[in-house]
Amino acid sequence: MTQLVKMKICIIGDFATGKTSLIRRYVDNLFARDYRPTIGSNVFIKKIELSLDDESYLVSLNIFEVAGQDRWETMRKTYYSGSQGLIFVGDLSRKRTFYQIQDFWYKDAREYVSETIPTLLIANKCDLQEDISNNDIQQISNRINAFSFLKTSAKENIQIDKAFFKLVETVLKASVNMKVSSTIITN
Repeated sequence: MTQLVKMKICIIGDFATGKTSLIRRYVDNLFARDYRPTIGSNVFIKKIELSLDDESYLVSLNIFEVAGQDRWETMRKTYYSGSQGLIFVGDLSRKRTFYQIQDFWYKDAREYVSETIPTLLIANKCDLQEDISNNDIQQISNRINAFSFLKTSAKENIQIDKAFFKLVETVLKASVNMKVSSTIITN
């Protein structure tokens, strides 16, 4: 029997880290070269079929992209609310974006979501010259309690599916282990 699951995740980070590009690559397999900042938030939906521990799941994944500009600060709590997983995105060509995750974005999100929900750190734009070491990224990943970090490129389609799959799988495992019946709806 297939279990139907609705899942909300938020993707968070500074402006121009590639959040929209990551999501568009994952949802539509598209990459746009022009940059347009997100206004407020974007919501994307993708349906995923997967098996986990001999169970089949059909996941309706609702991906909320939270705008990185300061002017949207008052709206963010609405977007965080009800999230079951978080993805923090840093730009490998701009070290500052990772320190912003550690010093601002993590604290901002944790005001509105539990520290126990699965968190993934994405080091995006691995197709560009890197401005931060793997060791520094790992330390930041540890500080924000991420279960993993992955290097990705939306432009080159490197590890995008893997990143989202890992988060969905981790959220499902946490939900099953915690027996969160409101998350899993049996068909």
